[in-house]
Amino acid sequence: MVFILTRAAASTRQHLDVNWQVNNTMRTQKYEMMRSALTSLLMDPTPSDSQLGLSREFVHGLLSVPDVSTNERIIDQSVDDKLYRKLKGLPERPFYIEIMRRLQIIRDHKVNNLTLTGTDMEENNIMFLPAAHFRMTEFKMIDSLIPPINSLSSVQECSNWLRQAGEKGILALLGMRRTVGTASIISSNDNAFESYLLPPSSRELLDASCKLHKPNTKSSLTVGARALTKHADRGQSRFYGNIQGSESAKNEHAEQIVKELIQKAAWINIHNFGGTEASRPVVEVRTEEGYGARWSALWIDAFTPVDVTFRGFLEPQMEDGHEKRWRH
Repeated sequence: MVFILTRAAASTRQHLDVNWQVNNTMRTQKYEMMRSALTSLLMDPTPSDSQLGLSREFVHGLLSVPDVSTNERIIDQSVDDKLYRKLKGLPERPFYIEIMRRLQIIRDHKVNNLTLTGTDMEENNIMFLPAAHFRMTEFKMIDSLIPPINSLSSVQECSNWLRQAGEKGILALLGMRRTVGTASIISSNDNAFESYLLPPSSRELLDASCKLHKPNTKSSLTVGARALTKHADRGQSRFYGNIQGSESAKNEHAEQIVKELIQKAAWINIHNFGGTEASRPVVEVRTEEGYGARWSALWIDAFTPVDVTFRGFLEPQMEDGHEKRWRH
């Protein structure tokens, strides 16, 4: 009996391994199609950047492969039936993989929910929570910027979607908001083509929050842990929790909070913010509940942030609070 059970378990394990390999191969093929589609846009000499809706510099940014040291993906693996929760989290490099990953999530979700109608269908198919949910205002509802996804079975179909989406549609798919204060940069090599900024990687944001609060001293407290002491227990839901114990324990607690904010980000905006230099836009992420954090950085170009600096944690927006005056 033991032998039979062992053989059955081994057979099941082998079947699962084969399925994983097949699915992984299919995902890789999809990612390669998107990479090829973006490459074809760069090689097309016909349209100008303004006609294409994408600057060459922006496309290069979508194709760029990050240094291994910054390529840690922090993705929430929890399963949820709401589409907007499946799409949450900071977009990671290389962005062409993130684009295809999100397009597949949207397409699969809608195929699996074809039987829904009316209000149920509308609520279930929301891709990103509206700005009003966060007590914010954006130029255009983010979902309306993302073109329909008919088929992604060839390089040409991927290329067609990219052309239709343009830079604004692609940024919307990546979860990037566009508000009054959203920062942009004029592409130096593209006839004054305006490009919106792409965020640092999860690893860069996490590393910035883990820098020492007081370098060259005996203290090991990080800037993240120091900032967290101002917020612990402040919110009614106690999202930030109790920060206590040794400096090492406080640092670890702060690091876990930052990871959670990154992987559950439902609002992402790179904007010019009062109190910081105009040349140092601020990356702001917030969860569905409104908790969040900010980092500032310098952008060499639209997709290359450097000198990433942690600015602090955020409470949910208050209808009559001091945050109401912030233009972002």
